[in-house]
Amino acid sequence: MDDDVFNSIVNLEDEFEDIGYIEGLEAGKITGRIEGREMGCDNGLDIGRDLGFYHGWVQQWVRAAAARPGLVSDRVLKKLTALQGAIDEVPMANGEGADFGDRLKAIQLKFKTASAMLGINAAAELPSSSLSGTTAARIVGANVAKLADFDDTVKIWVHEEIVDGRKLTDIINTEHENVKYLPGHKLPDNVVAVPDATDAVRGATHIIIVLPHQYIQQLLDSVHGSILPNASAMSLIKGIGISDQDMTTMTQLIHRTLAIPVSSLSG
Repeated sequence: MDDDVFNSIVNLEDEFEDIGYIEGLEAGKITGRIEGREMGCDNGLDIGRDLGFYHGWVQQWVRAAAARPGLVSDRVLKKLTALQGAIDEVPMANGEGADFGDRLKAIQLKFKTASAMLGINAAAELPSSSLSGTTAARIVGANVAKLADFDDTVKIWVHEEIVDGRKLTDIINTEHENVKYLPGHKLPDNVVAVPDATDAVRGATHIIIVLPHQYIQQLLDSVHGSILPNASAMSLIKGIGISDQDMTTMTQLIHRTLAIPVSSLSG
């Protein structure tokens, strides 16, 4: 083969390689900008949600303290003010010195301190000890253990029964299994069974309600006085209440009785 022809082929290959590199670099820049924008939006949304939660939590307690003098101590109010200040100092736009990660960690620490001083567990459970209630507790217990903003302990209200000569609550708390309603499935160690419904909700900001709808009103009446003013509830109950006057959903019934926000989950 002629040397000139061989050199031309080699040069052509190098030329295409150079062209490919340039085109690939430009395409990569475009893709990087698109994916970077998507990632930035996702991260911004997560940060916004976190800040919104902390801001709403502080404001709820500040309003409650203003409406009910003596509800919280001056020391707690200072902690709440410090937490609100840390939230207000977070810049609303990215840039040098934004250090969102460090700021959020500091806010989380202040939130935990204020929660502890208020005697609040950031998660609690109010299901029955049935299959659906135990299943919900199993899922919630596993999830809150991964989340820094939640207390590790999840309380599940259990209607006390004797199973094989032992209290069902004792079995759940020592063997971490509801041997009557969900045998063969271990519960997370942070799920604690209590026989008193008021103990399950006391100090809790998140309450999940799972029990047959015909028993709901009696239960709500029994715990009404133990609910925090800033608590919220989620209903996993199927069914509706029917009277001579109207029909009532479970979320409506819970909201009317406990006077707290209520959401619903079903499938």
